[in-house]
Amino acid sequence: MTKLFFFDIDGTIAHGQHIPNENIATLKQLRELGHYTFICTGRPISYAKMLFGDLVDGYITSNGRQAYFHDKQILDKPLTNEEVKRFMTICQSVDCDYAFIGSKKGYISDVSEELFKKLNGQYKRDDFFERAWNPEKITTYIFDIFYKDDDHFKHIVKAFEKDVILNDHHGAFSADATTLSHDKGDGIASVLKHLKMEDADSFAFGDGSNDLCMFKAVKNKIAMGNAIDTLKKEATYISSDYLEGGIVNALKHFNLL
Repeated sequence: MTKLFFFDIDGTIAHGQHIPNENIATLKQLRELGHYTFICTGRPISYAKMLFGDLVDGYITSNGRQAYFHDKQILDKPLTNEEVKRFMTICQSVDCDYAFIGSKKGYISDVSEELFKKLNGQYKRDDFFERAWNPEKITTYIFDIFYKDDDHFKHIVKAFEKDVILNDHHGAFSADATTLSHDKGDGIASVLKHLKMEDADSFAFGDGSNDLCMFKAVKNKIAMGNAIDTLKKEATYISSDYLEGGIVNALKHFNLL
């Protein structure tokens, strides 16, 4: 029977922009066995496809606000202009920089030149992010915040607690935002509904706070060994560290490889 697999990127199936060879081989093997594989990430579709290309059957991106199966887009739920303006206002109230990200472009606050070049470099472009933009004339799906230290981050989390969950990019002084109104789990649900596979055996693999949302939509919930404690508490199975065969060891545990 066809099974569905949903993989977070950072800290789960990839290390930065490096995908371990064993994970590449595993994605290919799962498809050869007749299963469906999806990347399920807070990253935009342009970033996810840059890394994984046609290694997978589909993508759920921007923390669940876009979904694709093969070459067909099956979900498109951008942030409203009102949401963008409200989130900008909150960021400004707690003195944090921010970036709103669309499918092919990003829109950033007045960050340092060093950070501006670093963020553009993640997309292997010099012009992915724009500094000057009108919040009423952009289409975006997700936003990141940039903080100064742990106390600053706690202050930002408190300010956003009624609207979003912030997934800390540990060590990078940044976090991506999952809106409480729509998340990765909703993206997975849209895929299962589109494929008419709501009752199929499904697996989600993650490590961070935004992956909790995936767990509500699948039958099998796998946390990497490096995952946050909150995710491990909700997991069906806790695997090894993502750099120590976490994906492969979990699949072997379920007798899938």
